This record gives sequence, C-alpha cells and structure tokens, in this order.
Amino acid sequence: MSLLLKALGVLVGTAGNAILFNVPRSALLWSALAGLMGWAVQVRVGLTGISPAAGALLGALTVSLTGEALARARRMPALVFVVPGILPLVPGTRAFQAMLALLRQQHTQAAIDGAQALVAAGGIAVGLLMGTALTRAWGRPSPKAPTPSSPPPDHPEEHRHRAEVLPLWKGRNVPPE
Repeated sequence: MSLLLKALGVLVGTAGNAILFNVPRSALLWSALAGLMGWAVQVRVGLTGISPAAGALLGALTVSLTGEALARARRMPALVFVVPGILPLVPGTRAFQAMLALLRQQHTQAAIDGAQALVAAGGIAVGLLMGTALTRAWGRPSPKAPTPSSPPPDHPEEHRHRAEVLPLWKGRNVPPE
C-alpha cells in the first residue's frame, strides 16, 4: 500500500474519531491534520531505523505541540486537537500481534510484541507530557514584580465579604418577641 494512501486513511480515520468525540465542525480538519502530522513523524522516524518507541514519542510530541498551537490560534481547548490526533499513534497492531502469539502458544514472541507495545504506549504518554509541559513553560508571560513606589490599594469592602460561621441552632426555634 502506498504511503500516500496510508496518509489519506490516517486523515480520514482521525477525522472520523474526531466526529465520534464531538469535536466542533470548525476544528475537524485541524484535528485530522494534527493526527496526520504526528503519524508522519512516527513513520519518518521508523524509516530511519530508530526504535518504534522513539517514533511514538516524537509523534506524540508533534501532536501535542501542534494541538497546543492550534488551541491558541483557534481559541479552543487543546484536547479538541490532541485526543483525536493521538489515536493513529496507538500501537494497536503490535498489541494484537502479542495476543495472537499468546493464543498460538508462542510465549517468547508474545512477550516481545507486548513489551514493544507497552514501550510505544509509554513513549506516547511521555511525548504528550513533554509537549504540554513545554508549551505551559514557554507560553506564560513572566510575572511582573510590583513597584515599591506604589502602595497597595486599600480594600475596605473585602471585610464585608467574609462569611460568618454560626452554630446551626442560632436564630432557630426562638420565640418571636
């Protein structure tokens, strides 16, 4: 199967998952493109001979960074783009192969495939965390220190908003005077 046909399948599949997750129509194409970008990075890393776990990590990092950038540009939550976009990276085929090897009593192959699926899933989790942490750290403006020349404003009304804790019985069952 050609790589272009696979990419089209990833794009349509990610858009379909976005529909299942009730992503707004204005974000369907963008979430599908985020998934396509992450999948493309994972495939590209896999073609260089690097481990599948590294491909999953870099693909998830790409989806996370793309989702965070799209969230800011489109003024939507990042999860709208990240959740459907991460699904093409999930090592479902590898996990299926591990279960199939277990059914065939090929325990060594099942252990290898299962470990690879778990490591790839861990790479996805780390990639998502790294992307979110990077955008949270770089995206925040630095806090401004208060100038010592300006005194803090007086807020006399803040005392008025304090809640008074009363016992449950105060004011109840008291005969009117």
